[in-house]
Amino acid sequence: MTTVAEIQSVLERLAPSNKAAGWDPVGLQIGDSAASVSRIGVCHEVTAAIVERVLDDEIDLLVSYHPLLFRPTLRLVAGPAAAGRALALARAGVSLLVAHTAFDVASGGTADALADALGLVDPTPFEPLWGSESAHPEEEPAFSVYERQGESGFLGRVGTFAGSFDELVGTVQAVLGGSARVSGGPHGDTLRVAVVPGSGASAIPAAAGAGADVLVTGDVKHHDARAAAELGVAVIDPGHAATESPGVARLYAAVAGEAETVIDLTDIDADPWA
Repeated sequence: MTTVAEIQSVLERLAPSNKAAGWDPVGLQIGDSAASVSRIGVCHEVTAAIVERVLDDEIDLLVSYHPLLFRPTLRLVAGPAAAGRALALARAGVSLLVAHTAFDVASGGTADALADALGLVDPTPFEPLWGSESAHPEEEPAFSVYERQGESGFLGRVGTFAGSFDELVGTVQAVLGGSARVSGGPHGDTLRVAVVPGSGASAIPAAAGAGADVLVTGDVKHHDARAAAELGVAVIDPGHAATESPGVARLYAAVAGEAETVIDLTDIDADPWA
């Protein structure tokens, strides 16, 4: 019988936890590493709809891209908040494993998946210049967010797109779904394109420094777009969850086959704007 610890080892080989942001609660967040597992669910984010599905399907282990609990939690009480969802999972004996920033920076992880999905040629890592914001500003990281146990990770990727800016916008919308907010519009038949999954506005200076004509990321604010324009970087913003979705699909693929039953929950309630 597969155990939680064995699935955790699979994720650790794929996305070592010492590469994650120091503030990020990756790994086992709820449950018992010795517990047996026969049914696994994989999701983007642990919403109420996900918890309901997990309980209905009698899932033993939930593997989530986003953590459920970001900050210290003083009370686990029933209700719609994250603490209430954590209580519901714990009551049912469901363990929760989190990938998040460890998977973002991993080879073949979220950043690489986004670059590959957009057809970038020879994508290479670049390191954003982290300030008071990060690729996940809701988690309030320290300034050197990609430092833990002496290790570091590179969240951004920059590569070449063989096409015009309009073609790139069309590719982003076709591959990631829906529409995208667009700022700027460089000319040329090929473009240097930087990608940052999640909320990557703080990577604008680093993208410019990496020679990018365009940055594709989510949650870009008005003044961020202005700052990008001043640095000569166009911005395509298809949304937070959309930029993470290719990576979440890879997370499911990595877990599939590791238990008797692995259920794909990645398309359930992933984007609050949808």
